[in-house]
Amino acid sequence: MSDKRISSKTLFYKGVLNNNYPYTERKYYPVERSTTDSKGFIQDLFFLTKKLNQIALNIWLSDNNVEISPQSIHTREVLQTQAIRILNTYQFKKLTVRGGYVQDITNYGKGNFIKPSRTAIDRFLIRAEHEWTFAKLTAHIGTEAAHVIAHVDGYDKTTIAENRLDIFAWLRYQISLRFLTTLNIRQALIKSFDPPLAPALGLEYQLAKFVRLTGNLSRSYRIPTMNERYWSELGNPDLKPEDGFNKELGINWNHSKNDFSFSSSLNAYHNLINNWVYWNPETGYRVQNLQQVLAKGMEFSNQIQYRHGQISSGLTAQYAFTHSSQQKAYDNFSADVIGKQLIYIPKHNFTANLFYQTLLLTKGEFFRKHGMPFRATLQWQANSRRYYTFDNSKWFDGQQLFNVIIENGLHTKHVEGKIFFQVNNVFDELYLNSKRNAMPGRNYAINLVININK
Repeated sequence: MSDKRISSKTLFYKGVLNNNYPYTERKYYPVERSTTDSKGFIQDLFFLTKKLNQIALNIWLSDNNVEISPQSIHTREVLQTQAIRILNTYQFKKLTVRGGYVQDITNYGKGNFIKPSRTAIDRFLIRAEHEWTFAKLTAHIGTEAAHVIAHVDGYDKTTIAENRLDIFAWLRYQISLRFLTTLNIRQALIKSFDPPLAPALGLEYQLAKFVRLTGNLSRSYRIPTMNERYWSELGNPDLKPEDGFNKELGINWNHSKNDFSFSSSLNAYHNLINNWVYWNPETGYRVQNLQQVLAKGMEFSNQIQYRHGQISSGLTAQYAFTHSSQQKAYDNFSADVIGKQLIYIPKHNFTANLFYQTLLLTKGEFFRKHGMPFRATLQWQANSRRYYTFDNSKWFDGQQLFNVIIENGLHTKHVEGKIFFQVNNVFDELYLNSKRNAMPGRNYAINLVININK
């Protein structure tokens, strides 16, 4: 083995998705044409010294463009988002130091897009963390500082700067072979706010050979974003921070027998949040605090898998019940929304995936020699009605979607990759994700991913 090692990963990507609907209305809902173009570049460099210290440089660039109603200059809307992510990491034994720069640019305009509204946010980050181990106790302590500069046409002030400091600690204690505890503590410091200490306690207990119990208690605290505070007309500089208390309990079961493996999990949660920050569509998307919101529910998942030799198949299924509602309201005239489901959140959600895959195809000596992987997946998604008024008097009906994905591997001496063929919304179901716009009907996608190993 050489004293030094260098590893590099370079990735270019580009994607185009055009919804050229031949109609403007589908089942009485308006449908708008749109075009989407995305491209990007990723460069990762890793250098391992002879003392096994690691230096890393990560650069990520992305550029995305979305046009709505591109066929007419009078109705055309353009949204362009660009991002730069640069991260430098130095790891010396159990000390890790990171420095980063993040820039997010958003340009939005209508018509000819000559003078779009521009948002540019720069973030300068530095983070240091160290890990210690004492017998059964592992301690992870660190700090992160951020300097944020926002240049936004839509703010009342064109340039706003903000500093933030976070101090955090993570402790892990193995009480016994069956009992594990974790404790996370975070303290944020930011001007004009007084964040409290935010602890999170996690418990994990091996009840039986195949059964594990989990539990979490945590306090949450979220400072409103710059957009939520400073956006002209829609923003609110007097917003209160979100402050909540979260509880979760879960049970997990795993078992294997012969060529079969089984797993199930059941989790229940109860999150009570004061001053939930909300862009309210009923008031032209002006930001406001909902006095108190309760999000409670349960999630159940089940998986069965069969594997014999190079053949594998299985079924995964999930069900989620979510009840999110206002418990208190600042507005005395809002009594009719107390206890009602928040808009656009379905109470019931189902997903399932049925798959078959193999590493060896039966045709051709080349496939048998190199082990070309193949996978076919059938996806099913369903959800109950979603309300779009706070009093739950109006709603979108529930719907079901079926997708089919076929993957096939590519392999030569220095090239590995996959080709994906996907059919989304196989039965051309009408479904909506907002009040006035329908999502695509049946649509198709082909993706090619190639990795060159040298």
